Amino acid sequence: MNHIHDTEDYFVEGLVADESVLSLRRELTRLRGVMEETIRYADALDQDIAIRQSQTDPVLQRNRKWKDYHAGERCFVLGLGPSLSALDLSKLEGETVFGISRAWKVEGVPSIRYYCLSPATFFQSGARSTDEEVEIFWDGVLAKCPGSIYFMPREQATREGPWRKLPEDQAWYLKNLPRGLCHGVSGDLELASGIPQVLNALQWPILVALYMGFKEVILLGADYDFLQKKVYDYAFGKKTGKVLEVRKRSSQGDLYWMAWNLWRSHISLRELAEKQGTTVWNATAGSQLDVYQERPFESFFESR
Repeated sequence: MNHIHDTEDYFVEGLVADESVLSLRRELTRLRGVMEETIRYADALDQDIAIRQSQTDPVLQRNRKWKDYHAGERCFVLGLGPSLSALDLSKLEGETVFGISRAWKVEGVPSIRYYCLSPATFFQSGARSTDEEVEIFWDGVLAKCPGSIYFMPREQATREGPWRKLPEDQAWYLKNLPRGLCHGVSGDLELASGIPQVLNALQWPILVALYMGFKEVILLGADYDFLQKKVYDYAFGKKTGKVLEVRKRSSQGDLYWMAWNLWRSHISLRELAEKQGTTVWNATAGSQLDVYQERPFESFFESR
């Protein structure tokens, strides 16, 4: 009998313990909800403060010039995927072209009108670049694209560097707001206030193009096939189609996490474009970025 009583006591104690655990879980869930709400409020407050600060920043207020500057027109945005080397880029002659990063290295591009340089790699030495590499980059880009209009991070407006050689009408600066693009865009896009933080260089020119009022934004070299290759390939150098530059390999988990946020960011861009009546086309052959409508590169020139 004692054995039976011991067993009954065990089950009773187990039930009490389970109820305590459930109660604790409910309290933790409540606290997590409170914490998440507090974080959302703090994020919104940071965003509002950053926007208010921008309203008194003369460097950023200059950007109002570009509002609907190209209303109703079309533009091409050059990514740097290997597929770019297979295109006849001479067809871009007379078109408005956006370049990013090392687009000046891609052969066959007639002219880059707008150059968007978001990564800090191109402005200061650090884990991914040295002072010498920064100098080499700017020597190359200024020699190849001397007449381009450059969009750069706001903090670079007060730092010394080769980009300060640019005439005032070619140097423009954008401020990254605290809220990331992957969390969506609330309200209207305003370069004079700041832009959502992007996750890769291709997203900056899309944001600028939308602000400028382009009716069609056409993406080239947006391969986005890193999930398959597990490396980042670039279309630099000769048109051989070979892998010319490869970054450090990432783990599968890192790649999937990055892809999830990247795709969410592009969905935000697509929704922003749709809201203002702009179509973003992905004219990259074999692209894995399926967020935008796809269309062959050659089809944009068939009516000519």
